[in-house]
Amino acid sequence: WASPLSGFAAGFARMAAGQGVNTELAHASEEIFSAIGHNPFLIRGTGTLDTDVSTAFEGRLIIKLGAEGVYCGALRDSKLGFALKIDDGNLPAAEATVAKLLLSIAAPNAKQRDALVAYAEKPVKNWRNIHVATIKATDEAALSL
Repeated sequence: WASPLSGFAAGFARMAAGQGVNTELAHASEEIFSAIGHNPFLIRGTGTLDTDVSTAFEGRLIIKLGAEGVYCGALRDSKLGFALKIDDGNLPAAEATVAKLLLSIAAPNAKQRDALVAYAEKPVKNWRNIHVATIKATDEAALSL
């Protein structure tokens, strides 16, 4: 099943804004944002970008990992939706990219920034536990609004 990322991003933006959707869907979107804000652990569990960042943003952001390195989300206050895909499905690369994107578009406070920075760079270690590389997003992942 192929779907354009722009469609995912637009859908998440409409959810965040409650605009361009019928009243029933706008109400459901509000309930989803509220539920995620109150129970971020239920999105993906302990020690994950989805949970840690949703917790720090306290209902201002929804974010969800999909299949094979796809991340989608929305910022409630700015009514922005986003979707990104790492071609090879690499999870650390997806996390680093979404963290860099959100650092640039979300205007995070100190707590939110700390949660994002924790995922912005991932050390790569070999079997001897020696640091051999770092996974991080390129500057193209940061946007100016």
